Amino acid sequence: MFLKKVIPFLIILIMPAFFTSCYYDKANQVYPVNGCDTSNYAYSSAVAPILSANCQGCHNTNNAGGGIDLSTYAGVQEVALNGRLMGSITWTAGYSRMPQGGSQLSDCDITKINKWVVDSARNN
Repeated sequence: MFLKKVIPFLIILIMPAFFTSCYYDKANQVYPVNGCDTSNYAYSSAVAPILSANCQGCHNTNNAGGGIDLSTYAGVQEVALNGRLMGSITWTAGYSRMPQGGSQLSDCDITKINKWVVDSARNN
């Protein structure tokens, strides 16, 4: 007799846990992207700093490795629009892997650059 009274009480007590345990239903809420904000992909504030930190040591006005100068917007725009920039930083077959001898850029940085290229590689 005691169990017949306790079991319904326990069921009522436990049921809310089943309904609230699946609160997050979107992957980006369950597995958040570790602080990567790709909403800003402007050349001057996102792309140029990435290239300055990772590419301009070898691709600059005084030492244009491979004939590519990434220290100016015009130089970056040229390789962005012809596909060489994305091919190189995503390590696509047929392109030189960049940065040469270093680690691949982070997914976040690649995404920012890709969004900028897809948005016509504007000087913004």
